[in-house]
Amino acid sequence: MRQPATYPNLEEMCATLEKLLLGFSTVILVIDALDECKGPERPDERPWKYILTLMFQMQKKLEPQVAIKVLATSRPDLEIDEFFPEEERLTIYARDDDLAQKIELHSRIKEAICESARGMFLLAKLHCDTLATKTKPKDVLQALKAFGGDGDALAYQDTLQRIQNQPKEHRALGKKVLVCVTYSARPLTLDELRHALAVDEETKELDQEYDLDNPDDVISSCAGLVTVDSESNIIRLVHYTTQSFLESLRNQLMSDPHEFIASCCLNYLHLDAFEGHLNNYGFGSSRKFPFLRYR
Repeated sequence: MRQPATYPNLEEMCATLEKLLLGFSTVILVIDALDECKGPERPDERPWKYILTLMFQMQKKLEPQVAIKVLATSRPDLEIDEFFPEEERLTIYARDDDLAQKIELHSRIKEAICESARGMFLLAKLHCDTLATKTKPKDVLQALKAFGGDGDALAYQDTLQRIQNQPKEHRALGKKVLVCVTYSARPLTLDELRHALAVDEETKELDQEYDLDNPDDVISSCAGLVTVDSESNIIRLVHYTTQSFLESLRNQLMSDPHEFIASCCLNYLHLDAFEGHLNNYGFGSSRKFPFLRYR
């Protein structure tokens, strides 16, 4: 009897598998990337060899009751070949025309991105991010055709769509961050922004550990449109064209960006920590409450 809270060994797992297999008339066991198999090393044996041996032993043992077939994939390996008769082995190669098509597609991607980016690394990156979401060559080619138009607007629209496709909380965070960074009266540090977004009308106390958004989430929620200066800790848009594009959206990100920022300020000032003696808060308090410095 195996001790509680311990992992079963391979023999125990195989014994359990045997019992399960008896409930079927035909079973196909598929082992992918057999040559990469990792497990308990046995003297003079590679891990995959031990597993294959157990599989074939099980196949022979249950042969009267269950038809067990073993399918394994592997890179070329002479030792693995010895376990399978030559007539049961199938060698698969990439077809030359498939390889040529892939190389051609890569060339077209490179050409289209370089032409559309017009020397701007930012646009090249945003276009690459867009292509990374495509699952079929057809979709990639359609995206490349679209790059030939207004490259800036298209890249930003695609990025906003990726923000929109995020989970609800990250989508809302991304929009708030972009609004604050775009419309704030002065550049904000990452800490100032996190504090500004941590409060609402119901917030009375600010817990520094539990109420602030994770810095990585603040940045990633914007899908590459913001960056943080390593020295000043100021969070800003990645390019001046980003500012122009976001401002051109008017109220698409939020119904009234300036009203939102104003509400952040008022909600922050209404924290219980400032009640009745706001004028007494100086430099030391502004380090604890960094958004207090905003003006």
